[in-house]
Amino acid sequence: MVHDKPPGWQEAASNTKEREPKIHLKFFFARHLTPEDHKELKELIRDVDVVAVENVGWTEESNRHLNEASQDESGESLPDDDYYSPLRAFRGSKKPIISIDVSKDHPEFSRLEQLHYRVGVASQQALESLLNGDYESAVEASRQGGQYLFVAVAQLRDRTTEDQLRNIRQQIDEKFPELDTQNDINMLIVMGLSHTQVHHDLKRDGADVSLNFSEFPVKSHSILNEVVSRMRHSKDIPERLLALYPIETLLGHVWGGLTKDTDKIIFLERAILNQLSDHDVRLIYTRMKFSPNRNVQIVLDFLEEKGIEVPRSPEDVDRLLKEKYRVP
Repeated sequence: MVHDKPPGWQEAASNTKEREPKIHLKFFFARHLTPEDHKELKELIRDVDVVAVENVGWTEESNRHLNEASQDESGESLPDDDYYSPLRAFRGSKKPIISIDVSKDHPEFSRLEQLHYRVGVASQQALESLLNGDYESAVEASRQGGQYLFVAVAQLRDRTTEDQLRNIRQQIDEKFPELDTQNDINMLIVMGLSHTQVHHDLKRDGADVSLNFSEFPVKSHSILNEVVSRMRHSKDIPERLLALYPIETLLGHVWGGLTKDTDKIIFLERAILNQLSDHDVRLIYTRMKFSPNRNVQIVLDFLEEKGIEVPRSPEDVDRLLKEKYRVP
């Protein structure tokens, strides 16, 4: 006797078929100069299945180092290199790690190296122009540095990273096929603050994304990264901003040693420099030009004359943030 199949059987059968896991992209943007910049990572890593980390110039060997460190709580498998210092947050996490960004064997890597070199040269030229009191040359060098960085970050690195993340399933299948047995995959993506456009672009394209930042409550771009951001969005770039860039660099050499939290120093630098008028900035250059001792002390003395308090100790950093600038 033949019985009719119950209504909906085909749909029910198809629903039992194993579906391809969805991938949720959980972005974490932070500065990455010191381990302090990534102090939230250990907590974030616990709730994800795989980690993708910005690693410009990565190779299969460098990616192997990261995965060995993930399995090794001592972190000894990470090279003794400043670049890897923040990445020590991954050690002992037992999480698979995928490197993203322009790899060393990418066809554009050589061009990217040249662009970053030119950023460095332009930045040095801007600093030398400041010390020589040459306002116009400093502005032009800063503009060139911003243009080179814009091409490097926005046109090469971010586009490459977006393409990699759009096809991240292929990398997961190749490197970590065991993750395919899960219903869904949660991926933590660790990138610098200058790459937030990657999140915006993927979200616009319909990717399943969420956004996290380092815990410091106020985010401030360094000046050159603000220049890049303005270029991205076709905004005007004030001449004053370009003239301030080498001053920020000079102050960073002094204040950078006061704390390992880069967010704090960049916020203070911008908050202090924002109190200077166009005339003030030009006056600093003039003093540099006619001073026998052309160094950062000229800037510090000028700030003191203006009644602008500057940090001189780690305690000053925290006090100024809390009392002067009301950072919780």
